[in-house]
Amino acid sequence: MLKKYLLAPGPTPVPPEVVLAMAAPVVLHRTPEFGELLRRVSDASAKLFGLSALEMALRQFGHEVPLGRGPGAAQEVLLEMYRNN
Repeated sequence: MLKKYLLAPGPTPVPPEVVLAMAAPVVLHRTPEFGELLRRVSDASAKLFGLSALEMALRQFGHEVPLGRGPGAAQEVLLEMYRNN
């Protein structure tokens, strides 16, 4: 009988700063902290790629993005980005 072996890598050491980051509380999407995090990530991606993170997501999916016409300022911003790209 042929034995099957799992040839995956063994335990990988994780740096202490990663373990500490994983122990931090989760940032929920409806909190002011998330808004600030999204702004920082979007600004950093704009500096790196010339586009914000949301613009990159819209370009990635092209015209397949199902955007409704619901209420809210965020919806209007996404629709305007979608029209401009």
